Amino acid sequence: MDVFSTKKFLIAAIIISFLSLIADGNTQDLFVVYTGNLNGYLEPCNCQQAYLGGMTRLITAVDSLRREHPDLILLDSGDFFKSYPLPAGNWLMMEMMAYLDYEAIALGEQELVEGSKFLIRALNNFSLPVLNGNLRFNSNDEQQFTASTFIQRGDFQIGIVSLVDSASFKFSAVERLTVIPEQIILSEVLKKIPPTVDLLFLLYHGTFEKAVVLAEKFPEIDVIIAGHAQIMTASNLRDQIVVQNGFDGEYLGILEIDIQDSDYVFTNSALPIDEKFSEHLYFKNRIRQIVSDNNRKY
Repeated sequence: MDVFSTKKFLIAAIIISFLSLIADGNTQDLFVVYTGNLNGYLEPCNCQQAYLGGMTRLITAVDSLRREHPDLILLDSGDFFKSYPLPAGNWLMMEMMAYLDYEAIALGEQELVEGSKFLIRALNNFSLPVLNGNLRFNSNDEQQFTASTFIQRGDFQIGIVSLVDSASFKFSAVERLTVIPEQIILSEVLKKIPPTVDLLFLLYHGTFEKAVVLAEKFPEIDVIIAGHAQIMTASNLRDQIVVQNGFDGEYLGILEIDIQDSDYVFTNSALPIDEKFSEHLYFKNRIRQIVSDNNRKY
């Protein structure tokens, strides 16, 4: 190839690359993994042939996904404690969630089953990123929660806010606590979201039906991850999506977001946490320690 032909080839390659960039625009894929209603389910029960769930397997699954998607975003929609007091088990649940390195975690009513002092001590011990915008402890000396957090993935800033359905405390004996109705407080929370945020998540610990209502009323929210109801479902609402992924860690929710400028394409799926995922050895041994030492104080 002569010098003139080489120059023509290089110019053509540059033009093609430039046109490709124009066509692609500002594109990026986000890989979101979400949990909810984990219910302090530490290990699989081995009670059926095709059993699902358990934190010891779920941890292995998340570790595997992280090797494939190092920038994955891990979120939880609340009720990670058991529905009854079990201090040793609930403390270990916090340890497991700290290991998983969540970006944000919603607060559910089950998180207060051991009392507010236990919860706050555990959160401080493990530095878990628990969010809530509408729970208020009536005592000024008790720690309040942050309503939102912001993370960066590539060129995109992602905002995450969290609320709990006030009705979820209907059958919970929680004293010294005020829950502001989410329809009232959400407008105030959203006013504090900076305009630099490209994508907005709501971790909502409430029924799926109420989550859909919130999505319709607040179109600035792009994704709602719901909890509380023990079901797996999803709904696309024009430019929004509302998802929920069942209970006891039986499935990992996976939400892939194809971002093209200001347009989002959502692909939601569920990964069954079954016997193909081995149990995490360290945490399996931690459970055995607790079982053999049931008088241990936390």
